[in-house]
Amino acid sequence: MAHSAMMNSRAAALAWLALAPATLAGCFEGTSPAPTDATVADARTDATDAAIDTGWDVPYDLTVRVLPTNVDVALEERTPAAFHDVSLPTGVTPLLPWVVAEGRGYIVGTTGRIFTVDAYGGALELERLAGESPTPREAPANAVTELSTGEPTVLTRDGALVVRAGTFRRAALPTLLADARVVARWNNESLWATGVGLYSTLGARWLRLDRAGAPVTDVTAIAVGPSAGTTREAWVLRQGGALHRLRMTARSDGGADVVWSDPVVGLDPGPVRAIASLGTSRLMARADDLLRVDERGRLERLRVPGVFTGPSALVPAGRALWIFWRGGAESVLGRFDGERLTVYARGLTGDDLRVAADGAQGNTVLVVGNGRVRRLVTEPTALVTGFADGTVTTEPRLAFQVDPPAPAAVADVTFLLDDVPVERVLAAPFRWGAGGALYRAMPTLPFGPHTVVANVSYRDGSTLSVRRAFTYLSPLGRVPTYEADVAPLYETACARCHSTNIARDLRGYSRLADMAPSIAEVVESRRMPPDLTLDTPSMRVFTAWVSGGALER
Repeated sequence: MAHSAMMNSRAAALAWLALAPATLAGCFEGTSPAPTDATVADARTDATDAAIDTGWDVPYDLTVRVLPTNVDVALEERTPAAFHDVSLPTGVTPLLPWVVAEGRGYIVGTTGRIFTVDAYGGALELERLAGESPTPREAPANAVTELSTGEPTVLTRDGALVVRAGTFRRAALPTLLADARVVARWNNESLWATGVGLYSTLGARWLRLDRAGAPVTDVTAIAVGPSAGTTREAWVLRQGGALHRLRMTARSDGGADVVWSDPVVGLDPGPVRAIASLGTSRLMARADDLLRVDERGRLERLRVPGVFTGPSALVPAGRALWIFWRGGAESVLGRFDGERLTVYARGLTGDDLRVAADGAQGNTVLVVGNGRVRRLVTEPTALVTGFADGTVTTEPRLAFQVDPPAPAAVADVTFLLDDVPVERVLAAPFRWGAGGALYRAMPTLPFGPHTVVANVSYRDGSTLSVRRAFTYLSPLGRVPTYEADVAPLYETACARCHSTNIARDLRGYSRLADMAPSIAEVVESRRMPPDLTLDTPSMRVFTAWVSGGALER
């Protein structure tokens, strides 16, 4: 669909509403000019009055401790940091990272090009949806968010780019959301910070949230707070470090009462560097410290041994928070779970580092800075983290865990694979495999049905047994063979080195079969081929060939 048609048609506006119905619904504030965008009017976004108040009347704020309590945070170092560069084509300058589940993510370039990063750190440029002109390049991106689950959306100065099914397409935004920069959510409602104001959804309408009679146009971050009934709360950080608390309560007449106040009554936070939500608490990073405010407004100063200044960035990641302290050789990047800071890297440098983290598990980050993209995985992704009857896996990677009743009374748990004991665990957590939930590679696991059994023994002599079934299939749905499947891959990705004097000669079935386990290991770890010409499906064929007995034909 042509860009001009998308921007000027009522159908396009309704299509965008269908794309994110929970996000794009709201109202204008009655004290601001009436909307002039035809697409918004067609979508029946009528104006509604909103009462604006610069004071506050919140009873529970009386419990606030103005002087923060110091709380020591445990510090744990993880070394060495497993950072890997993500290679982009020459001439591409990375701008914004975004991470989704299982270590996959996206990189947006300064000229609007979008690259997907797979679970192994490989980058591939996404194509624009067929039928849309690839030129001119999009306006520079402001931010990346998810308006629909699993579909990252790049917000630009004049619209949005939506990633879907391995391609991306342009989507029109209503005029009031042009130049969108920050998006945050309270369940089915949302806050949009744009170049012309701060907007919120309210039922089927939009509300512009002015402060002291003026539009709020310089928002850099939003941290949503607790919701109670029809009341919503958020912190709004503005350029220069000014931080405000916003509270919006829906009225029965369809309008809303909006209250702006200080983030914590009686506290002058001064310039704030970053804000974020973690569970029911919110955090603010200042030049010299990190403050945490719980849902009741109680204030604590988090004190981390060995880290003395305020963080530069706070990045939410599921139930954790990635925190970055900038300071040249003393820079620190770590994950904070509310009680413990685990440091994974020191000495990161860059004039404008941007960090994105996995919002589901929080175990993967992408760091963009100085024209480079670096990827950190804190632990290998468990492709199968548990089993239920009927589970199917196409890779020989397994992870078992059992959570028995009365764990304190358990003497031991013995895990069996196909009735053969593989591990005995004497204390909780009762997991099979080093590193707990980390998978264990099983390169010789045969294809077909299997069972895993956890036998639980209690100190009083009682026992409990749990059995689960799963099926291991090759990526081809059959046992791969050298002649049909591996030989073509060898010619494509290996022969240029392994049939010459450059590396070990692996020509022919017998040579390749003799080295099969080692080949599977280096291919699976992405050490071979060194130019990463073997894609993930082909890599799995190699490993499945070894698992199936390295058959010739």
